[in-house]
Amino acid sequence: FAALPTAIIPVMQKTAESSAEDQTARESALFWKGLFAFAGILAVISLGIGLLRSEILHALAPELAAEQNNLGVRLIMILAAFVFFRGLEAYFRGWQFKKKHFVSPALSPFLVNIIVLVIVLSLNERLDIEALAYAWLVSSIASCIYNGVFALLVVKPSFRVGKGTPSVFPLLKLTFAVAAIELISLIYPIVDRGLAARFLGEGQIAALRYAVFLAMLAPGVLVVTFSLASFPWISDYSVPEETDRLRKLFKLSQVLSSQRRDET
Repeated sequence: FAALPTAIIPVMQKTAESSAEDQTARESALFWKGLFAFAGILAVISLGIGLLRSEILHALAPELAAEQNNLGVRLIMILAAFVFFRGLEAYFRGWQFKKKHFVSPALSPFLVNIIVLVIVLSLNERLDIEALAYAWLVSSIASCIYNGVFALLVVKPSFRVGKGTPSVFPLLKLTFAVAAIELISLIYPIVDRGLAARFLGEGQIAALRYAVFLAMLAPGVLVVTFSLASFPWISDYSVPEETDRLRKLFKLSQVLSSQRRDET
């Protein structure tokens, strides 16, 4: 989900030197090709998770009792559909970022939480973890539709695809490359499961996760926000004609960062 928005922006910069009409046609073609390609990939992943749900649960938690195991299998089925819709939502968000539209995708978590809260409050005392999982699935479907509508509004892709349209392969390759990096950065759940649970005792994983959440508040608000907002503009300078401006921007950012660090 993090890789998709990151990959779309630099791939589209390769068409920046084209004429406006040609760039629009290539953009529309890549939008539809990417949508069909990722919908197919996500569908295969979701189907695989659904079919292998028992095996996945056994690999993750072989010690579960029968009742818990049955519940876990049902939750993984919900997860399978969740993956599909959240993946498409990430694809639509990426196109909005590419067009430098940040408000509508930033509001989608608000929409998700409102839907979850409404479902939770309507169920009242009947709420259990399975009902909460369905609430997240419903909100994910709504978020996918919401971001899809805004992506169509800002991209305005044409259904006509002419000759010489861009290949979707560079987008796929870059997405999987970024996904591999994201997986490396998310290795801490494996450490929690394999080490923290064994040596620290019951309840410590939740405590560690909350500590990580608190520690990431400042980077999440400042660093991640800055990176997300600046990335499309920096990518604009990635074409060969803008190499000098990209170097100047990099040197200027280093100087400003050094000055800010000294002041701090």
